[in-house]
Amino acid sequence: MGRHPALLCITLAVLAAGGCAMKTIPRQELADEKVSGVLTSLTEFRKEARLARFFDEAEVIAVYPWSFRGASGVGLAYGSGLVFDRAETPIGYTRMYQISGGPQLGAQAYRQILFFKTRAVYEKFRRSPAEFVGQLNATAAIVGYAADPSFNDEIALFTQVRGGLLLEASFSSHRYTFGAIE
Repeated sequence: MGRHPALLCITLAVLAAGGCAMKTIPRQELADEKVSGVLTSLTEFRKEARLARFFDEAEVIAVYPWSFRGASGVGLAYGSGLVFDRAETPIGYTRMYQISGGPQLGAQAYRQILFFKTRAVYEKFRRSPAEFVGQLNATAAIVGYAADPSFNDEIALFTQVRGGLLLEASFSSHRYTFGAIE
């Protein structure tokens, strides 16, 4: 059996997992240490002057404090986090799945932040199969951040590399899922 059937199976598994509906969780079930860990990452993002405009304009922010990616020809990544309103009150939880193809080898840990300009665009993104198609990457980073955000008029994505070594020239697809906190 060649590599292509395996790649197809992995792709289908990631997309199926990313498409699963996430149930609403009661606020009292949200662990304080999870919230404080995500708030620590939010504080680290706030230290970046280039993000000040996004913090000022965003109505909703999703923070993924730890995401992990590994690759050897095919790359897979996963991360989870929380969604906050403008007052930094947790309003949801979220998961990120990524699959990439092309020449790549290594592993990387990073954190991400998604800025939603309006509550309406967040709600639309949350309800639909939320997917970003990534650009071609060429990365060999140990510590640093992505120089250019994935960006459109309503949503901006920034990444801070936390460690690892990943050599790549790949294309990728991201899928985000969301659940509410009540």
